[in-house]
Amino acid sequence: MIYSNWEVKDFNISYLKSRDDVKFIFGLDFGYQVSYNAFIAAAIEPTTRTMWVFDEMYEKGMTNLDIAKRITAMGYSKERIWADSAEPKSIAELRGGLIEETIVNGRREYVRYSLPNITEALKGPDSVANGISKMQEFHQIVHPSLEHYILELNNYAWAKDKDGNLTGKPEKIYDHDMDAARMALTGELSYGHGGVVEAKGGEFTTEETPQSAPVNTFQERPAVTPAEQVVEVPQTSLRKRVCRVFSSIRSD
Repeated sequence: MIYSNWEVKDFNISYLKSRDDVKFIFGLDFGYQVSYNAFIAAAIEPTTRTMWVFDEMYEKGMTNLDIAKRITAMGYSKERIWADSAEPKSIAELRGGLIEETIVNGRREYVRYSLPNITEALKGPDSVANGISKMQEFHQIVHPSLEHYILELNNYAWAKDKDGNLTGKPEKIYDHDMDAARMALTGELSYGHGGVVEAKGGEFTTEETPQSAPVNTFQERPAVTPAEQVVEVPQTSLRKRVCRVFSSIRSD
């Protein structure tokens, strides 16, 4: 297997959030019908080379609107998300926002979902191999709820040629969460000339916070009548599911 320095273990995200030396990172690997759309959320402590992986999205057949809606519901829409640079059009759409038409109490509403801080992951010669090498420097602690991430860790392997020799490239299977994690880590470590900086966006909290008021409405929308309106989706903080996942974990 490509990664061996990892373990499955409960941990307290509230404690991680309270530490000044811990940074939160986010990655997105695009897929569709055959390949999975994979999103991961993790925390890193660069000095001790420790990485805590605590959340994931893992699903096929998602449109860009579906992805924006899901990540918004998860509470990460304001965060800097390092995404697959092979999909620049998707990244541009997610950054600019996508419209969903809904009917609420007999009124037509246009709801905009966006990931304003989504960023193209670093791409270049040997970027995958170099990213894997960087990931191997970190000890990964994976929350037990992340079944897909754990499945991939247990199956992510180097490809072999026809003679059975290792090629130095990973197999193109069980690699969706792995790619998302690699892009998140290498992107964040390289941001700001090699330093690790705090991801921009809403702060994490394990307590529910009031939603912000709607901001600018989408400019290029269909004409609306007085009975219609455009609703901007509030950029929320850490999602309720994470609160539920960690509510039973002992606080430090």
